Amino acid sequence: MQAILNVFDPDEMEKIDMGDYTLIRASSSRLSSLSKLHRLLRVQEILEAARAYMLKNVKGDRLTMLLHKQAALRGKVSLLTWDDESPLGPIKITIEFSGDIKDVIDWLAPPTAKGRPLWERGEPDP
Repeated sequence: MQAILNVFDPDEMEKIDMGDYTLIRASSSRLSSLSKLHRLLRVQEILEAARAYMLKNVKGDRLTMLLHKQAALRGKVSLLTWDDESPLGPIKITIEFSGDIKDVIDWLAPPTAKGRPLWERGEPDP
């Protein structure tokens, strides 16, 4: 649970017993719940890589990201391509947005030049 809370500020969290393991589901209806992720991408100076990753993982109005659970527990963002890249399994973040999902990507990880954002935008309105 702490790994999730280090990168995300959910409205709700629930534990679901799956027999062999426990699934933790966190959810929010607010984009502001992603503010920790927004800040970490800048602190770690990984905006360019994060933007390319996000653009590649958009399907319709949905963006899916996989985060390394152990890195998140240390308060770091490490983006994964496959589920099995994290020995403990990934943290899966799915963002659905009623507007243009690219606006969310522009907010989280704007285009950069020489490692600096070309511009910063506020949190998009749905």
